[in-house]
Amino acid sequence: MNPLLVLAGITAVTAFSTSPVRADDPLPPGHPPVASGGISLPGEVRLHGRFDVAYERHSYSDDLTEGKDAFRNYHRFLFVERRAKDDPFYFNAEVLGLNFYEIGLRLHGSREDKWSFSAAAGKVLVPFGSEPLFHHAYGGRIGQDQRFLPIVWGEFGVKAALDLDLAPVGLRIDAYAVRGYAARNATANINLQTSMAPQDDLNFSGGGRISASLGPATVHYSVYGGTLDFDRSLFMQAFDVSLWRLPFPVLEDIAVTFGVVRADVWGGGTPAYYDFADYLQIRWYPTDCFFIQYRGGLDMRDNRKGLFADGDRLDKLDTSAHSVAVGWNRGNFTLTVQHHWQLELVDEQDDDFFRVTATYEF
Repeated sequence: MNPLLVLAGITAVTAFSTSPVRADDPLPPGHPPVASGGISLPGEVRLHGRFDVAYERHSYSDDLTEGKDAFRNYHRFLFVERRAKDDPFYFNAEVLGLNFYEIGLRLHGSREDKWSFSAAAGKVLVPFGSEPLFHHAYGGRIGQDQRFLPIVWGEFGVKAALDLDLAPVGLRIDAYAVRGYAARNATANINLQTSMAPQDDLNFSGGGRISASLGPATVHYSVYGGTLDFDRSLFMQAFDVSLWRLPFPVLEDIAVTFGVVRADVWGGGTPAYYDFADYLQIRWYPTDCFFIQYRGGLDMRDNRKGLFADGDRLDKLDTSAHSVAVGWNRGNFTLTVQHHWQLELVDEQDDDFFRVTATYEF
């Protein structure tokens, strides 16, 4: 058996039994925000922002001295929101890149009922996975680096959410209908990051997510489905778990998350195939403002058999990613140093990188 497939299988199984945290985001799920809560403006409007600058050494394989230098900017978000206490309607948008903008309605039960309902329309953030805005980590890469899903998954459509306080368990149910994907022709594979349907032929898709939290643990199960034209169909599902510093010796300083996603495409008289990705992230906090992190994951494309990989169809699109990072946070400022190894299972490419990132958020 190909030893790289053995490694791939170990990674996939580990992702079901252990877990990780979001990546270059300085804080994992469940951590209280370090930002000041934004800037208040007249009319109960608030501004929030996140900006960074990064130095990189990139385009090499193992030997950092063979790489190239670059300065980059990955986070440049400015959020505007209005959520007035006496107004059930709200507005929420990212205004620099117009990554999303949505008008919503919120309803609350009585204090005894312990429920709330919200609905939104516009270019909405798709509630798939553990983090809909920017930090899906499927494939072991996150944010601007990730290759499996849209970097910011905002789509034209509608969505709704029901939150229930079933103490000690918190439950959230999301449902949505949004612009879907489209195939270029009857035989081409779709790219889940970029193959969106044109706006004059939306190919509406739908899905949902169930999230449950108990203390420091959160579990998400997500589904997504739709048609692709040419009598082809897509069904995607994901499972994500976050464990935030469990109240036990040693574990109280560790945050762990993991997740898996599989997207199946079939129909149109062409062979069915699937894409698979997972991730595992472990973050250790020796102090409250300093962390050390490992993240890894598989990204396996165009498989026709097996659960997560097809050993007969390996190419350079099938990858195993691994990174180590250290980070320091003080108030609204975060400094992160990271090295990333991108391992193609066939035909290794020069795509490792070293990155130092300074981030400010408010």
